Amino acid sequence: MLEDASVTGLSPEGWARAVVACAARHGADRVIAEKNQGGQMVASVLFAADAALPLALVHAKDGKSARAEPVATLYERGKVA
Repeated sequence: MLEDASVTGLSPEGWARAVVACAARHGADRVIAEKNQGGQMVASVLFAADAALPLALVHAKDGKSARAEPVATLYERGKVA
């Protein structure tokens, strides 16, 4: 995990710009997005913000809580700041 770049209260265009900016800040070679719930819409909005964005849509097998648990544990142990 590099950054919690969460945003709230933004339009789809606003969060897409936030994703593009975060990817640029970190020199990301790929942006990963869930395709389970509206993946094609997410891809469309992201590509409208930056047509060259390197995007991969993946199917998430576990819920968000299960995926966040290992990261939360690292924070609790002080291994991530």
